Formats: sequence, structure tokens, C-alpha cells
Amino acid sequence: MRIQHEGAPGEPLDGIVLDVSAEWTLIARLRDGAYLDGYSAIRTADISAVRPDDRFLPFLKAQRNWPPARPTHPIDLGSAQGVVRGALDNAPVLGFYRSTAPSGGFWIARGIAVVEPHWWYLTISPEGTWDEGDERARIDEVSRVDFLTDYISVLQESAGSPPEDSVMVTRPAGAAR
Repeated sequence: MRIQHEGAPGEPLDGIVLDVSAEWTLIARLRDGAYLDGYSAIRTADISAVRPDDRFLPFLKAQRNWPPARPTHPIDLGSAQGVVRGALDNAPVLGFYRSTAPSGGFWIARGIAVVEPHWWYLTISPEGTWDEGDERARIDEVSRVDFLTDYISVLQESAGSPPEDSVMVTRPAGAAR
């Protein structure tokens, strides 16, 4: 399927829908050459068009990894917090879009703390280095989350180990950072 969504303007997403909820949709991504390439979770309300595209289905079905596996750890598609936490359970580094960011705003980040209504993260630059200092965003501004993709894996490997003081922490709502 080819999915057009408002969370990443101008960038259709090719993939296979794995799960759908009223809030979020989980997709097994396809990259060039029709190879499986990680996952994306997209706000269901941001999906503006879906076009069935089965031209690569015979190729995909002939592969060892058909049908696409679900992520190892479940993704709670009921909320942005559930999606971010679930993605971080599956991969220490993820990519995300924010609904309030200018068009094309995409970050590669390692989660540090998830304390609703925010989450804190360290970013990896497009050059594959850790940026200095942590950042935070409202978790309800996250409009798409990508994880276990080839691009994210390459940047994570290039960046090396994150700074020693960046430990993933999950605190209950209302707890101090």
C-alpha cells in the first residue's frame, strides 16, 4: 500500500498495514527494491489517502520473512505515549515527526525520559554524531514514529555509544524530572 499522510508532508509511505486503531496505525515499511525496512506508526487521523499497490506482493511473498513480523514488543496504538514507549521498547533509537514542526521536521533520537505530557530525548545529527544536551517535546505533538529502519540503524551505528549520562527513564505522570 502507498499511504499519504499529513504528518510528513509530500512523503508517501510504502508499506503493509499491521494494526489499526482509532488513534494510530502500525505499518511494516518497504524501502526501494521492495524490501522490508522497519516500522512506522502514524496517527490514523493524519492518513489522507491509501492506494492499494500489490505489484511487489509476489516478490514479498517469495521472501523468507513473509509475512512481515510484528515488532518484538507490542505497540500500544491507543495513545502517542503508548506508541513512543512501545517503539523505545523495540529500539533504543527512533525517528519521529512533530505535528507542530515546520514541514519536513524529522528527528532521530534516543529516548531519555517519558513523563506525560513530555518526553526527553537526545538527537543524532544527519552527520551521525550525538548532539549536545537533551531536548523535550510534548508527546501529543508526535505525529509519526519510525523504528528499526536501515537509515536509523546506520545513524545509530555511526554515532556510537550515547553519552554515559543518557539513561532511559520512565516516570509516572506528574513526577519531577
